Amino acid sequence: EYSNPILFYYLGLIDYTYERFDSCLKNFNTFKKLAQDDPNITDSLIFEAENYIEWSEFITETKSNPVDFKPSKINNICTSEDEYLPFISLDKEKIFFTRRQYVKTNSESTFYEKANVEMKEIFSLATLQTNGMYDKGFPLPEPFNDSYNEGGATLTADNRDLYYTVCQPKEDYLNCDIYHSQWLGEYWSDIKNLGNNVNNLGTWESQPCISPDGKTLYFVSNRAGGYGGLDIWYSKKQKDLSWSKPINAGAKINTPLNEKAPFVHPDGVSFYFCSTGWRGLGGYDLFYLRLDDNKMKRPVNLGYPINTEGDEIGVYVTLGNEMAYFASNNIEGNSNWDIYEFE
Repeated sequence: EYSNPILFYYLGLIDYTYERFDSCLKNFNTFKKLAQDDPNITDSLIFEAENYIEWSEFITETKSNPVDFKPSKINNICTSEDEYLPFISLDKEKIFFTRRQYVKTNSESTFYEKANVEMKEIFSLATLQTNGMYDKGFPLPEPFNDSYNEGGATLTADNRDLYYTVCQPKEDYLNCDIYHSQWLGEYWSDIKNLGNNVNNLGTWESQPCISPDGKTLYFVSNRAGGYGGLDIWYSKKQKDLSWSKPINAGAKINTPLNEKAPFVHPDGVSFYFCSTGWRGLGGYDLFYLRLDDNKMKRPVNLGYPINTEGDEIGVYVTLGNEMAYFASNNIEGNSNWDIYEFE
């Protein structure tokens, strides 16, 4: 019979922290009822309670209606190292991905196994074999992997134009920019920075995705002028083959928190990304939006158990919508980042 609303506010907060959502809803609703007659309760505190109520209802509803989801690791590619940010060529012959591993900084021999080594993100490529399985995947040769961290690739439909991320440590931060390379028949051309319109000095540009027609490049940046945190932007290819000044992808995609890993389906209108700002189950969740549907005011959460309390970052859906690929460190107790596929 205790009637101080603050008590029920904190009980609701504790319940939410421990994912006791039924009890959380009960306590926050009691708080709201008692707060109506208490002049000491601020509107901002009531707003916070309403926000917790909405999130609790969403999580309860989402988990009560799980989607069909049977992920399986991609054999050979998944190792004891971390593998993530997969991109599959349209013909499924190649999987570009990032593998995080220790590499030698010099060739000095030493008694200690991990001396003279550092952790790097290695831009890697796995190729489909005649037995229908991919090989383990190997670091791409020159001109790639000459920098501190590389990866997060996207490829045009004809497999000729590759856009990806190169990160180099500066004086006090890690600067990531987007680069381009072209397949010349037997080897890749020298990599080329996309220029000052796309890449800003002092800001983070990463995780590019090229549209099916090769004319629009989506990417992630923390540059000024966005909605906050990391936003998704896009740039248009000009007649002289340069890239336009980028445009923010807008409030149907971006929030005051973080959005990452844009992917445009080969149909040109189905758009996937991950976010911590839209209503989800925790961490980064995967979302879907149709770029040609003006009635669609907000993206759709891909549901549970595709999304979990952990981070789900980056999804690739094949041309016929029969398979999807993504990376996770939160499936069946596996704490390593691995690449999975599911129908």
